[in-house]
Amino acid sequence: MAETANRSGGPDRFLIGIVAGVLVLTVVGVVVAAAAAGRTAPPPDPESPAGVVDRYVAAVRSGDREAAEALLTRAAREAQRRDLDRAGYYARSTEPSTRIALETTAVQSDTATVRLTVSRYFARSGPFQSNVSSTDYDVRLLREDGTWKISQPPPPYALY
Repeated sequence: MAETANRSGGPDRFLIGIVAGVLVLTVVGVVVAAAAAGRTAPPPDPESPAGVVDRYVAAVRSGDREAAEALLTRAAREAQRRDLDRAGYYARSTEPSTRIALETTAVQSDTATVRLTVSRYFARSGPFQSNVSSTDYDVRLLREDGTWKISQPPPPYALY
């Protein structure tokens, strides 16, 4: 008799349970997403290989040639001066659609490699085309005079 009363228009407990469960999971998902969106990764230690690369990228993008060159080994500084005097790459970056991420770091005793991913976002030209282009650069570092210095930097124009 109770089963027939339920089928005749009374609320189905199973359906109510499913709807309530979906609502609870939705609220939990929104709370977790909001909490994660507010958190960012802490900046790397400025004296670590990743921190040196991070400082170099910031100096190049802000147009601060002296600060960028101070983070290079002597050999890299000389090589880059020859190239940059010819091409003149240091300029303040105004490109808001470029994202630069430090991906991985491999550290040995006196050498290190930091993977840098440069992603550029642009308007799609067609419905099936991607709106992002990414390039990876392996930045090599050496210990010089007791501190990490970049021995093989990415090309400065790649960071704009």
